[in-house]
Parts: sequence; structure tokens; C-alpha cells
Amino acid sequence: MADVPEKDKRIRVLSISDKFTRELISTLEAHKDEVEFIGNTESGREGLEKAKFASPDVVLVSAFVPDMDAIEVIRVLRTKSTRLHIISASLSNNPEWIWESLQAGANDYLSLGVTSDGLFHLIQRFHYRRVLLEKYHGRDKQG
Repeated sequence: MADVPEKDKRIRVLSISDKFTRELISTLEAHKDEVEFIGNTESGREGLEKAKFASPDVVLVSAFVPDMDAIEVIRVLRTKSTRLHIISASLSNNPEWIWESLQAGANDYLSLGVTSDGLFHLIQRFHYRRVLLEKYHGRDKQG
């Protein structure tokens, strides 16, 4: 069995979301040793700007972003970085929206009915995968 990668740093998470998503993320405070929340924005434009300078590892994008189409937010994030792990999130499980978000560049989809532990494990799984790829392949093949 391969050894589990060391968690050499906290996973930096940015949220571009509505109120419900921010409340879900705030419940992950129990995992603050492993996850660093670098910001929550309700605006797509503000989120894109913050992502440029804050160097997140993971961005959670809600389906409901008031000033931009969430799919467009995902597309812009993906064009800026193939290393970024993008999680699209919605209260609805609309298969068309899920498909569009994945086609736009999201790596995962999250139903907002999930528990905070479910979100944490999704973020943690991404981090472990990245560390393993960097360790055994010398680079991140994410994207």
C-alpha cells in the first residue's frame, strides 16, 4: 500500500456563492487545521478578481451568482488555471446545469444538501490526489 501524502499545507478554498453556500462553508470550521478559507464573495466578478490574487487551491462556485452566469464564471476560472480544482454547487440537482458546469471546466459537482463533512472530504480528496500526482509524476495532471 502506498504511503499517504503528507499534508504540507492547508488547502486554500475560495467560495463564489450565495448565502446558503457560505453558511455551509462556515460549518467546516472544525477542519481549520487542514482548510483555509480565503474568502467568500457573492459577486462573480469579485470572485474572479480575488481568485487572481489569492491563489486558491479550490473554488466553490454556486449556481446562483447575481452579476454573472455561474457557467461563465467557471469557464473564466478554468481558462486562467488548469491546476485549480473547481466545484460547482447547487441546491437543485438539475442534470443539464450539472453537465454544463462540468463541460465548462468544473472538476466536481456538489449538491448543497450535502453535510459539511461531505464537502470537507471532497476538498481533501482533491488535495491528496494533487499531492500524489506531484510526488509520483513530478507535476499536477489536474485539468
